[in-house]
Amino acid sequence: MNPTPLAIKSKIVVNWKIFQQGQRSIYQIMRANGADTVYMSFRAMVKDFTREDLIGLYRLVMQKYGTNRPEDAYDRVLWSDLRTMFDPPLNEDVIWSLPLQQKMVSWRYYDKCAVYCLTLEASTIYILADRKYPLSKDACHVMLKMKLLDGTMDEVY
Repeated sequence: MNPTPLAIKSKIVVNWKIFQQGQRSIYQIMRANGADTVYMSFRAMVKDFTREDLIGLYRLVMQKYGTNRPEDAYDRVLWSDLRTMFDPPLNEDVIWSLPLQQKMVSWRYYDKCAVYCLTLEASTIYILADRKYPLSKDACHVMLKMKLLDGTMDEVY
């Protein structure tokens, strides 16, 4: 038997937990090398993650829930954000009409994982930079008029 030392084990995401602290959700991400990282928000996680991290977390969440909507509200938010990013978008999905119903607050790009973050008055949409989404003409027009912000300058949430 040849055990692999922890120091050279992969850094891939192998599990996650979500804790509630007051009104906030705390994300604990566990990696194969034994390292745990805690994030105060999904935005902080996206800011720090690579694309491989996002794909790994998406696979784990989909293995656990698939298309079944999680009962826990915090797991449901994570499941929904990841599905919005990775699953083929449906034109009739209500999330794509939100930019018309809500004022867009900011449009950020996180280079490390190649994700855009559209912050609206009452919600946030995360989209992969290399995917096509059924954003309306009006939403695209508002985004192009708005200054794209570099996500590295984003405050911690």
